[in-house]
Amino acid sequence: MSWFINITANTDIKKKDINKIVAKLPQELKNNFAFISSKQDWGWSCATDIYKPKGKKLHVCGAGYSRHLSQKMVDYLKIELRRIGYKYVRSSKRYD
Repeated sequence: MSWFINITANTDIKKKDINKIVAKLPQELKNNFAFISSKQDWGWSCATDIYKPKGKKLHVCGAGYSRHLSQKMVDYLKIELRRIGYKYVRSSKRYD
């Protein structure tokens, strides 16, 4: 089963801000196999996939094992986005 979560902020989300947030992910939210987060052309491979921001949206997704970490990842991203100045950060999710 796959899942998709969009995080939306009041202003455009900057790629450099997501780089900083991903760089300090807690261990449990890093890649489950190598315990690292790796930068890809499309975004970041962590315990969940985080795609490059598009405007005010940040797309987070995964499948299978990562589902139980989805809410932890989204909560972490939202807290960190608010901490660096983004406002009205909210999320919507879908499970397929």
